[in-house]
Amino acid sequence: DLGDLLDGFNALTTRGGHQLPQNMTNKEAFDCAFEFKNIILEGLVKYYSFILFNNVCNDNHAGDFGYFLNQQFKSYAELKYSNLKVTNHVTFISHYVIGDVLFLISHGKDDSTLKFGFKPQLDTKQIEKINQYIKHHKLYGKHKRIIFKKGDSHQFILDMATSDDFDYFNYLAGSPSSQWVQNNFKKGKRGFVIESFTGAESTILPIFINR
Repeated sequence: DLGDLLDGFNALTTRGGHQLPQNMTNKEAFDCAFEFKNIILEGLVKYYSFILFNNVCNDNHAGDFGYFLNQQFKSYAELKYSNLKVTNHVTFISHYVIGDVLFLISHGKDDSTLKFGFKPQLDTKQIEKINQYIKHHKLYGKHKRIIFKKGDSHQFILDMATSDDFDYFNYLAGSPSSQWVQNNFKKGKRGFVIESFTGAESTILPIFINR
């Protein structure tokens, strides 16, 4: 979960000044998102011996509202099943390791300071910011592959060439575009991505939702 699962508490972004059109109350949105998380949970436990959920809880729409949701989900899921772990990441960039791969995750915008955040295409400023994070945590030289994963832009863009040190992946949103986005840009596509890793090598399958 790369953030913005909930679209703002009391119809506001985390900075409070941007009013968001809503079709659900806070309670309805929370209940819907919690049900969505549980549908995923119950679908996965049938097939996997161990499940790791990583949720980004530092973004520009859900903010603390998203953190409350994910903490509720963590308590519920870990109590119900012993073969899973839920990690809720509260920093702007976080990381975890599976096998040979280091995954850096971020929503792309944070809850207070970054108005523009990470762009869909890497630039030198963004490369330096990611490099500094990796150096600060002394992560270079320990893994065969590093992948930076982000949400926010609602685009499916896989960049494995701009940086020599890491891949830069943008992911689709599961939700349809808002009316504002459709009016100002275009409807766009929504969906999710299935990735399968063997060592550091991966296969990537985007699933587009057409309804």
